[in-house]
Formats: sequence, structure tokens, C-alpha cells
Amino acid sequence: MTDNLNDFISGNAGVLVILINLYKIVESNYYQKYLRKVINLCTERLLANAIHKENGTITWHFIDNKELTGFGHGNSGVVFALKKYLNEIENSEAILNIINKADMYEDQYRVDNYWKHYNHEESQPPFAWCHGSPGILLNRLEFNNAQIDNKRLAHEILRQGFSRTQCLCHGDLGNAVILKYSKLVDTKKIIAIISEILEGKKVKDIKCGLGANIQNLDLMTGLTGVSYGLIYLINPEVPNILTLEI
Repeated sequence: MTDNLNDFISGNAGVLVILINLYKIVESNYYQKYLRKVINLCTERLLANAIHKENGTITWHFIDNKELTGFGHGNSGVVFALKKYLNEIENSEAILNIINKADMYEDQYRVDNYWKHYNHEESQPPFAWCHGSPGILLNRLEFNNAQIDNKRLAHEILRQGFSRTQCLCHGDLGNAVILKYSKLVDTKKIIAIISEILEGKKVKDIKCGLGANIQNLDLMTGLTGVSYGLIYLINPEVPNILTLEI
């Protein structure tokens, strides 16, 4: 009840999505009433924390009190949660206006079909769920009103987004899950890319997301997430953990 963080990984945006998912499946009127109360609390907090920029765009503070683009720790994660509120709880012109201005905030940092690294503009652009175009694409899919533009983003992810690490958070399996979820790329093509990357690799050769030669069993940065991603690619009934599907 005192959490003022905004982001999807560790703040109100992710909590809001989980609460909405629970609200949709809980049958008890008592728990539905309570869930609706805390859904409204999360939503109001995100709206209250919005930063209105002089150029008419909107953003929030994220890790280290920074304004960031991206899904895990940035604008897209908050916007995705607010879109889910509009789609599944209550329509609101005021929230829709905030969503549009927040998407505009990210658009101003776009370069062709990708986004620069939030901290090191001279380095390779990030292609990840947490930062970069894959996560931003997840947000743009939610209203699905710019199909041609989304295809451009997907094509750029195919071109530049593979063979760094294999983890879910900022690696090959996360990008593969996002591309399959988008339905903008043939799943067989995605599986072929992943198969080529993993061909001949033993488990000890798989690159996790915590740095060179560091392996772990975590979901987002480790071997569990790699395993999950492979299962997701071949099983149409597995929910997408990167959007907190259930």
C-alpha cells in the first residue's frame, strides 16, 4: 500500500497487470470488490506520478530516478498496464490521453526502427524486453493500430536482436517469445534462428544475462527462462510470461 515505484519489473505497472488478471478470474464478489479497490489505487498512483514535460509528452521516474524508454524499466511497461486497464476494466478518455502522450515521449528517442541505449548512446542499441524495441513492440501491439510500423520494428529485431545472450530479459529467448507473440513473423523462422544459435551448445555454453561466464537458474536472466522460452516456441497453449499472461 506504500509502494510508489512505477516500473513493470518492480513497481505499480507490473502489480496492476497482475491484479487485473486476478480480477478477471476470481469469482468471489468479496475478493472482486477488494481487487477493484487496489486496481484503482495502482492506477491512480501511476497517474499521479506522471511527469508532464514541456513538449507535451509524459513519462515517469524509474530506476535511479531516471526517465527511461522501454518495457521492464520504462515508459512502455507503464503504458502497457494502463492500456490493459482501459481494455479490461474501464474506458477513460483521460487515461487514453496520457497513454498517447507517453507513447509520444518514446517516439522522440526513436532512431529509424530502434531506440538508442538509455545510458550509452554510442554503444550498440539494446534489443531486449527490458530496454529497446522488443519490449516497446509489446506495448505497441496492445492496441494494434499501427500494423505496418510494428512490422518494421519486428524486422529490425530479426536483423539485429539475436546472438548476444540467450536469456528472457535481454536475450535471444526473450526476443523470440516477443516475435512469436506478435504474430508478425512466421514461428518456423523464429525457431530456425534459435535452433541455429543453440546448435552444438551444451548447457554450460548457454549465455545467461548476468555477465560473461556467469550462469544462474533464474527465470528472467537464467536457464529456467531459456527452458521456458523454448517451450513457449513449440507450445501454443503456454502463456506469455513477458506480459504476465495467465
